[in-house]
Amino acid sequence: MELLIADRLNIIYGLLPAKGSMLEMALRKEILEKIEFSSKETEKIGLESKEDGSIKWNDKHDKDILTIDFKPKEIVFLCEQVDRLDIEKEISTHLFNICQKIKDAN
Repeated sequence: MELLIADRLNIIYGLLPAKGSMLEMALRKEILEKIEFSSKETEKIGLESKEDGSIKWNDKHDKDILTIDFKPKEIVFLCEQVDRLDIEKEISTHLFNICQKIKDAN
């Protein structure tokens, strides 16, 4: 799956649950290890947290893509998170694109 910086941040902060079963937390950890930002990448793209809680990066990196090979069980888990948010009517405009990508990958 090809992920933009915004996609990765939306998975990390908007899609993955903060708590769950042991299996869910193991899958969360596996996914985070694949999509998290290294200190080198953070510096390269100018990724920073603002005082208002927003996250910014250098606009010239908006289209930078990280290609991730998610395992089938990780895709299923991500789809379950999208379904959960959909049922709760919690899919924002910020999350819509990554939710659609995840559903299309299934």
